[in-house]
Amino acid sequence: MKGIVSPSRGNQNLPFQGRIFTYRHENFVPFDTYSRDTAQLTFAYGTHFGDTGISLTGWLDWTGYNIQTQNQLLYKLADIAEGQKIEVGLEHLYYYEDEDVSNGYTTPETSVLQVMMKYSW
Repeated sequence: MKGIVSPSRGNQNLPFQGRIFTYRHENFVPFDTYSRDTAQLTFAYGTHFGDTGISLTGWLDWTGYNIQTQNQLLYKLADIAEGQKIEVGLEHLYYYEDEDVSNGYTTPETSVLQVMMKYSW
């Protein structure tokens, strides 16, 4: 994969964000001799809501054949030590592809909301 990174210039609403553009070539040898080329655009973002301990982070990938996003809404439960914390919250994953590589008859789609606990160090 080849990529170009384009960091944020400081949007006031999102303390961090980034953009990456890549060109991909994929081979699906286990299924077939099927391969495809596409461009991919990725956005990463995140923000903290003041001193509330609540944060929202996530990313979105878009290609010529699929879209995927994963977002986390977390509450900082505890600071353990310098740079270490425990957070609890929700994570949502969404994935859609307009062509199934294995059989070509389905369009895979997944949407999952889950509760999570996260330890960062």
